[in-house]
Amino acid sequence: MTSTTASEFNVEQGLMELPGTPARWIWAFTCPEPKCACRTAVVLSLAGERELLLELGRPVADAWLRDATYGQTAQDLKGVTVFAVDLDTHELFSPVGDAPLNAAAHPEVREVADRLDDDVLDAIARVWEMGKGQLPLPDPGADGRRSR
Repeated sequence: MTSTTASEFNVEQGLMELPGTPARWIWAFTCPEPKCACRTAVVLSLAGERELLLELGRPVADAWLRDATYGQTAQDLKGVTVFAVDLDTHELFSPVGDAPLNAAAHPEVREVADRLDDDVLDAIARVWEMGKGQLPLPDPGADGRRSR
């Protein structure tokens, strides 16, 4: 299996626009530990401009690259919706710890989580694979054929 190195991984691969309106961006950070099997991503989200999310989320990216406490850094951000999501079960969590997050008590999180469709979750899963040093599976239908 071919793998990528940390120096080849670009944390901005986790930056993507959510489907729907109004315009909203997310920046997903998956566990940087190569041997860790957890399938959780810390998600930062902001309505509006991509560049503002890049600016506000940069401390989280820097912490992730240093293999530091990026979840705590994310939790401390102001003006950004932040939560963690399990890529397999779609359960929501605080960016620090493993206690489930009650989305009903956090409407800003529910608004983002409701827009995490299968395509977005698949894209985050590909970021997870690349962050683990694996080459991701191709997008379904990337070869021009429809998947069944």
